[in-house]
Amino acid sequence: MHRRRIVPVVAVCASLISCTAEEQPAKSAATEDAESGKTPPASEDARLAAESARASGSATTPSSASDATSAATARDGAANPVPSSARTAGAPDGPWLDPESPAGTRWKDHVGDVRFVLGSDAGRTLAREQSKPAMFFVTTTWCRYCRLMASENFRDPAIETLLERFVCVLVDADSEPDAARGLGAVGYPHVRVTTSAGGSIDEVSGAQPSGRFRVFLERALAAAIDR
Repeated sequence: MHRRRIVPVVAVCASLISCTAEEQPAKSAATEDAESGKTPPASEDARLAAESARASGSATTPSSASDATSAATARDGAANPVPSSARTAGAPDGPWLDPESPAGTRWKDHVGDVRFVLGSDAGRTLAREQSKPAMFFVTTTWCRYCRLMASENFRDPAIETLLERFVCVLVDADSEPDAARGLGAVGYPHVRVTTSAGGSIDEVSGAQPSGRFRVFLERALAAAIDR
């Protein structure tokens, strides 16, 4: 007699609406060499700096991690998040992702019309300062379901109004893998809502339709107020 295997419907549905690390673009041979201890590959920041130097007639290229970091700072500028305590007078109101910056352009399909903080630490700091719950959106640049969810939800006027009562935080799982795991992400997109003090309220995985996501946010907000 053959036994039929019953697969949980929820698990199947989640796998169909979320991206996993296996779907990440293949690594280059240079990157694999770097991970195995061989000569490290030139980073994107180093490559951009080198191209800029060649274009200006200079032969200088970033030759160290500090040079690459300097190139990244010059490239992303004010888009790099910093806690408000580190801001100077005249700086923008909060460490928000600037849509006009290179980093803002890189994430434009993931944030819609919603104002996001880039980076888990910056998000937690701002949530504490503003006494607001935080909505962490864990994503990657290559996640198609993340872009799908953003296009449907982060341009919805009702959801945008709800999200004004949260500090919205974009967490790049490729840049912050430990933070992503700490937020419970095993696939993307993954959303975790916490209190202003960092206590977990609720989470959801996979691309959510706007109606379902709106209900999720309403319940999370009500729970945050009760606490």
